[in-house]
Amino acid sequence: MEFNKIKMKTKFKGEIEYSTYKPYDYQENSIAFQIRIISEVEKIWIVYDRNQDGMLDYDEISEYLQNEAYPDLTLTELQLHKIFSNIDIDGSGYIDKKELEVFVTKLLMLNKVNMNQR
Repeated sequence: MEFNKIKMKTKFKGEIEYSTYKPYDYQENSIAFQIRIISEVEKIWIVYDRNQDGMLDYDEISEYLQNEAYPDLTLTELQLHKIFSNIDIDGSGYIDKKELEVFVTKLLMLNKVNMNQR
């Protein structure tokens, strides 16, 4: 297996580094993947930022997590709070677009790994 180190710059905590499995039959180039991430974040924003304040609060992000990110799982309130805390990098109690972009990137990369392991 081949692993890549991914570094993501965040506004609040500098760089985040994590390893991800890179499948040998990887088809999507990095520019297309970046466009896909941005597109997904914008879609989430349009659908779930109900009060249009430019931030996602706990209720808004919980709805997204249950309906789209993990639709096949029944998440408890504790699990939702833990996921929210992990997404909320700066600890503000709200999710901004950069924080959501980091989460969506990890989610899409994990999804790729799972698809390639089937």
